[in-house]
Amino acid sequence: MIDIRYYWGRDCPDAVFSFRYEVYVAELQRPQRYACHATRTIRDPLDATAHHGVAYRGEEIVAVVRLNFIRDGNLGEYRALYDVDALSPQEKMTSAICTRIMTARRYRHTPLGYRMIESAFRFSADHDVTICLIDVNAPREQLFEKLGFRLIGRVEHPDYGEVSLMRLNGLDIQYLRAIRSPFTPLSEAYLAERDLRPDSRGNLALAPVR
Repeated sequence: MIDIRYYWGRDCPDAVFSFRYEVYVAELQRPQRYACHATRTIRDPLDATAHHGVAYRGEEIVAVVRLNFIRDGNLGEYRALYDVDALSPQEKMTSAICTRIMTARRYRHTPLGYRMIESAFRFSADHDVTICLIDVNAPREQLFEKLGFRLIGRVEHPDYGEVSLMRLNGLDIQYLRAIRSPFTPLSEAYLAERDLRPDSRGNLALAPVR
């Protein structure tokens, strides 16, 4: 049984940062500027103002994801990397960047990776955040496109080199339906619950009086 919990900032368990190290450094041998080899942890400046999603099997961490709501600030280098200042004021209030998605080796190529992204979608919607920005390696573009993400462009990540910058607009119901995104029912439920309708740019507007 997998249980996914969310922690705010400094409430995040230390075991999450150890899990990152074991996956990124010990196993995948990826370069990580913020890795501490003495403590075998990875922490970076965005952690203090992030929502950390953590999947447990019993007391063992098996997957993690991190969300930073743009309206909370403290985006560090991601402000320029994701060109956050080009977003409209409305978009800044309702957008998040999603990073540090990883699963334990034995859970890769299982539904757990999707469950983590879905949980991040649900958690964000509960906080009226409906736009997600993410960077992925080029081979994973197709996977995220099936979920409803669209390619914005390619940027140079300081750790990973060239990556694909992608955006999901959770209020673009027409598009999500057209591609049969698994997020469509979640978006429909969000709008129905709040009795809201997105305008042509995906901004929220009050539904017409019936």
